[in-house]
Amino acid sequence: MKRILYKFLMLTFLLSVISPMAQAQDADTRYTEVHVHAEKLRITSNEEITIATEIKLAPHWHVYWRNPGDSGLPVRIEWDLPEGFEISDIEWPTPEKITYDILANYGYYDRVVLLQTLKVPNVLPAADFTISANIDMLVCENICIPESDSDSITFNGADTQNTNAISLITDAKTKMPQNLNGDIVFAENENKELLLSITPKNSKLPQGLDTTKIEFFPYDWGVLQHVSTPKVTLSDDKILISHVRGDEDISNTEKLNGLLILG
Repeated sequence: MKRILYKFLMLTFLLSVISPMAQAQDADTRYTEVHVHAEKLRITSNEEITIATEIKLAPHWHVYWRNPGDSGLPVRIEWDLPEGFEISDIEWPTPEKITYDILANYGYYDRVVLLQTLKVPNVLPAADFTISANIDMLVCENICIPESDSDSITFNGADTQNTNAISLITDAKTKMPQNLNGDIVFAENENKELLLSITPKNSKLPQGLDTTKIEFFPYDWGVLQHVSTPKVTLSDDKILISHVRGDEDISNTEKLNGLLILG
């Protein structure tokens, strides 16, 4: 109940700021440009292909990561797919930590490319067909503006030229975080700090790591206090992180998922 109340209050505060400012904007003013791409336009049954949602942002404006932090809303993508098609959850590139005095958020400036995997069924439509996406974003600079956009991709039609999309998707894949295999243990100490012990498996930590640049970005809200600076030490091949806790009861967290930033 505590978490729900906090999120409701944050959202209420955010909307109270947005509404009058949004009304003052020119109806034609937009701060994002959105396009969806596929790694190939001619597909066959039972394939899996990569789909990219590219969001270009006006200078100084940003959109939010899967965990927006202390305020904001993550990008949402809703797909209209033919029968039998499935699409995966979003793959998110590493965000920036965006601080405002007592708050911290996670998001993207300039441009971000979000990836998903489209699963093709064993029976395809007889002719060319289209998939469509509706994208909802909260776009922020000194104020926040809700924006929505839509785009579509046509498969198995006359257009098969896809060079730019292939290049964009290939580049986006290089920016995705890599899975870390190893032993990861978390607990809460008597000072109400989150303690993380991370030991990579079958690999040594990179040489010359700067402990001031190591951070943990949790996937879930409330695990830690986002604006706080973690204390990081390196011990042999182990990373030890202590971080001021958030409002969520740690006993409710069975599995801690997140992103380890090494620099």
